[in-house]
Amino acid sequence: MARRIALFCDDPGRGGCARAARTIAEGLSADRRVILAADAAFPAVAGVERATLPLDERKSPHARCDDRRPSMVLADADAAVFVDAHPCASLIAAKRAAKRLGVPFIVSLQLTPGADVLRAMARGEDTHWIDAAHALRFPSETARADFCAVFPQAEVKSRVIANGARARTAAAPDARARVRQALGIREDDTMVLMLARISEQKGQDLAIDAIARLAPEARDRVFLILAGADDDGLQEALERRAAPLGDRVRFLGHRDDGGELLDAADLALLPSRAEGLPFAAVDALMAGAPLAASRAGGLADLVRDGVAYDLGPPEDEQIIRGVVDAIAFHRRDPTASAARAAKGEAYASTHLTTDAMISAYRAALDALTTPINQNTAPILAPHDRWIFGRTCAAWRWLGSAAFMRTRWGALARCEGEWLDLEVGSPAGALELLFAPIFTTSRGLLSTLAHAPRAPVEVDVSLNGESVDRWRFARAGFVRRALAWPQQETRLRVSLTSEAPLTLMLLALRVRR
Repeated sequence: MARRIALFCDDPGRGGCARAARTIAEGLSADRRVILAADAAFPAVAGVERATLPLDERKSPHARCDDRRPSMVLADADAAVFVDAHPCASLIAAKRAAKRLGVPFIVSLQLTPGADVLRAMARGEDTHWIDAAHALRFPSETARADFCAVFPQAEVKSRVIANGARARTAAAPDARARVRQALGIREDDTMVLMLARISEQKGQDLAIDAIARLAPEARDRVFLILAGADDDGLQEALERRAAPLGDRVRFLGHRDDGGELLDAADLALLPSRAEGLPFAAVDALMAGAPLAASRAGGLADLVRDGVAYDLGPPEDEQIIRGVVDAIAFHRRDPTASAARAAKGEAYASTHLTTDAMISAYRAALDALTTPINQNTAPILAPHDRWIFGRTCAAWRWLGSAAFMRTRWGALARCEGEWLDLEVGSPAGALELLFAPIFTTSRGLLSTLAHAPRAPVEVDVSLNGESVDRWRFARAGFVRRALAWPQQETRLRVSLTSEAPLTLMLLALRVRR
């Protein structure tokens, strides 16, 4: 069982992706050591170690991000979990480091955009991590199917783990009246609540346009309450858009009392353009609030299961008409709306719980095996990976001091396996620096004085052509110099030994 988990998140703190990462970290920390690598703004999680991972949100296939920091986090991990909203350069670099260090990892894709965006990803973005990942997890079946339709190689390793929330305690008898009184909403008015960060993806503009389309007599009895952080700086433009509607639209900003707002609401609204399975939907169902949602991502699963009112496909005009119809339906038949809400609450209590979510991630981590569609070096013993991670910084410093460009290689057991490395550098003399380490070692310094238990055969090829072959059986470091033929080179180091041995390729150094 994986006991030391490195958890990476690309959300700075208040979005659904960050909540998923916090939920996973809290749940796994009960019986495992968890190191959470996220932006400095990410809130602390009790019982979980922290590592700062500056976010580089570039999504270009050519963006390259420094992977030294994630390498240090991964060096002491048995497995890793990447909680992604958008595959940014920082997490792509971290996944590349996990592959190089032989750390098995799971990718949890919290936001799966539409099929058109996925096809654009397939044409341009760096998608090596799809093959490198040992498992892919999606919050809904619709999100999984959309992704696998564009990336068929993901089908065999993809499963669904729905986001979950804890069951809420019963609300105070006066909670609804207290909140509505504070907002100036009468009991016979309709309070429509959007509990989501303000962004184009969530569709607050569509909700405002729908309120504007209501008949004047209906609009006078409806209030749209928008509660969410303005992380993208869009609130000012939305306020101008809503100005003709007066106090029918209210902006509350980020609120920590989302549960009480849901208790007071008559209708929870999610007119999203793209989603995985938002926690706002899970919270609304858990609270027993009637939910109206578009068919974006995992929301389509809730609509299909009959626990959410259908706003239509994620197309602007369809959603606007759907919101108008949903408000009219609730005002016309509140009994039917309440019956759907009760069905949704029972559904969430069975399928969308935190315990079920954490149990599924535990099982996925415990079942990690050799990745599919990937030739990769076997996983090192944890203490050897720990030693490697803590020697990286020193070797980089030595390479700089000697005015040499240093590229890190990888680690592999010497059992007929190989290392594949992509190296770009000016032409010159290449030096490979090896160090043999027994897999039963207690540490690097205690083993360099011992020779391997069997000779090691090494074959080096550049761009598919064998350029050097040798054997060594002595202790200590092994340095070999090779001709460096061109700017971009594919290096393969093939290793063969009759006895188990871990070979550390410490550095590739190119003299200019």
